[in-house]
Amino acid sequence: MKLQEIYKKISTNYLFASLVLSGIVLLIYLFFTSKVEIFNFYYQNQVDYDKIRGSVLPSIILGYEFALVNYFFSNVYQIFEKLTPLFQDKQYQTFSCFLNKKLRKSWLYYLTIFIVLASFGIPELHGLSEYFLFSGTKSGYYYLFEPTFWSILLDIFNCIVLYSMLFLIAVIIWIMIELVFIVNELKERYLISINVFDIDEVGGLKSLKYFILLIVSSYFIILTLAIIADISPNAAIFIYTSPSSIITFDIIMLSLMLLAGVILFIITYQTIKNLIGKGVKLELKKINEKYKETYDQIFEIGSTKKDNDNEKELNESKIILDILEREENKIKDIYHNLFGFKEVATFITTFLLPIVTTLLPLIIK
Repeated sequence: MKLQEIYKKISTNYLFASLVLSGIVLLIYLFFTSKVEIFNFYYQNQVDYDKIRGSVLPSIILGYEFALVNYFFSNVYQIFEKLTPLFQDKQYQTFSCFLNKKLRKSWLYYLTIFIVLASFGIPELHGLSEYFLFSGTKSGYYYLFEPTFWSILLDIFNCIVLYSMLFLIAVIIWIMIELVFIVNELKERYLISINVFDIDEVGGLKSLKYFILLIVSSYFIILTLAIIADISPNAAIFIYTSPSSIITFDIIMLSLMLLAGVILFIITYQTIKNLIGKGVKLELKKINEKYKETYDQIFEIGSTKKDNDNEKELNESKIILDILEREENKIKDIYHNLFGFKEVATFITTFLLPIVTTLLPLIIK
């Protein structure tokens, strides 16, 4: 079986695959607890919760990231296809080509990955070079504390897990950046008709709104787990070697990633709001034209001699005016209901999680 076919099957069953991935990583960590004494969860006659945390959380994060990335690529085209009826003049075909182009690996994809990996990798290499060349502070690699074959394997495995996590989180950041461009393209170049009769109360854009919210809120949760795990090659040993350190360089970088996520989310949601606003104005213009036309008819009927036919036509016109007025109110509600309580609560909760996680050690200390 070709590698491409294997990857396709894994992507199709990404939830199961992510659980398997997390389980395998955790089992490997458990295996190393029996081979590397300093990595044992029961060390120096006490349970070392930091090492447990540094093993379990990276396993969860890696699986979570894998699931989120595959969820995006498995659903993004379907999400935007749901918007097809909202496009005017069959413009979706043009937009679909743009979407395919944006979701291919581009210079932005590689640049994002490079920036994220370099942000963590360069300081790590600097610390190692200082230790080996200038006898600086001992780095947190297990081999430096317990120079055995298994400890160096553990360090290698730790690095593989770490940079896999960083790679996937970079991909997620790239996804959020591309979503900003994609939604902005919708707003700038295409005419979107707001469907006032759509049951989702967002004019047909509910699926897109929740899709973006899920990506961003999951990103915040991943950052929270990473902050708890102190995402570094020596995460499990960090507190052991430096108990006085609370805010690490890794946490600072993760906090900057959090800020980037907030900015991208606000830009994307504001663009969706502007997109809906653009559609609302278009629909209101149509309603106003119909309203004026119907009102002129009523005025014309009222100025003529009244008879049964005119009376009937007058009542029908009044009913039309009433319908148009209700449509107008519904369209205005669509614009104002973009940020519902559920969306705001989800965003605030997931956004506060990493902040509280970062500040909690300082408060406790």
